[in-house]
Amino acid sequence: MKKPAASNKRMVVGSALAWMSLGFTGVIVAGFLVVSGLGLVPVQHIYVNGNLRVLTQDKVEDVVKQVPRRNLLLMDIQRMQDLIVALAWVNDVDIQRIWPDALRVSIHEHQAIAQWDGDTLLGSDGALFHPSRDSMPKNLPSVDAPPGLNAAVAGYLVAFNTRLDKAQMAIKSVQVDERGVWRLRLRNGLRLVLGRDAVEKRLDRFIIALPGLGKVENIAAVDLRYDNGIAVQWKNKPTGKHG
Repeated sequence: MKKPAASNKRMVVGSALAWMSLGFTGVIVAGFLVVSGLGLVPVQHIYVNGNLRVLTQDKVEDVVKQVPRRNLLLMDIQRMQDLIVALAWVNDVDIQRIWPDALRVSIHEHQAIAQWDGDTLLGSDGALFHPSRDSMPKNLPSVDAPPGLNAAVAGYLVAFNTRLDKAQMAIKSVQVDERGVWRLRLRNGLRLVLGRDAVEKRLDRFIIALPGLGKVENIAAVDLRYDNGIAVQWKNKPTGKHG
């Protein structure tokens, strides 16, 4: 009689374990169905954020729609990011899912500060990018510099613009030769030779000296490579050194 009792006990324990297993499986399946149910909701809304100057929300949405959006949870966000970054004016992008049915696309556009070698633009962060000609801003200064100097040129150009804006002047072109000598041509026609070293301080020296030089329209060029003065080339007049 003892053996059948032990056998019945094992049957009860086995049945209990089986039911517990089924219970856990049911919880997992139910959880999967809930999550899947949320994820299976298609994307209904696309929110584009960012200080867009050239790109439009419609253009960004056209790119987003190239990626299947039937499943918010499982959609290929990486592919979507790659497609958006491939747009010429996009510097960076971040895409977030917003439950239950939306995407937030945050875009950081390039800020073009100069034209570099024809069809290439220089961004304020030193990045070079290649937009279509019809999207290029007009009146950007041109840059002629050796390859690999784009980051340095961008940094100096931002600093130069800050200084010259206060003097109500603007740069038309920047040239950096193979020796590292910087030359600026301003929109008023004035040429500045800054040399290779301490170029920001030399530009400051020019701005400080400017009120004492008389009418700017009478000046052809200013050479700032001297330690204690500047050389002024007057239009139709001999060169003179001031210091």
